Amino acid sequence: MKTVYVNAWQYNTGAGFDWYKEPKDAEHAFELEKINADDLADENWTAYLFCKDVESYETATEEIDARLDELCLKAPIKYGDMVLCS
Repeated sequence: MKTVYVNAWQYNTGAGFDWYKEPKDAEHAFELEKINADDLADENWTAYLFCKDVESYETATEEIDARLDELCLKAPIKYGDMVLCS
């Protein structure tokens, strides 16, 4: 198992994410994503930050994508929170 750190976003008509091997990289991306959340508030843009155990780095994207809605719903950090899970 590997742990990856995920910056994700959802809005009225879509969603997306990027994952990182280092928490600081995900935290930086989350800070930038908060700007989108402010700028696109009328589209209900929401930013999420969470960690996820995956089988491997090679399968991380598919594993996260398959459960993105659930992972965002359970994310410990949504726009405005500042602590990454460990």
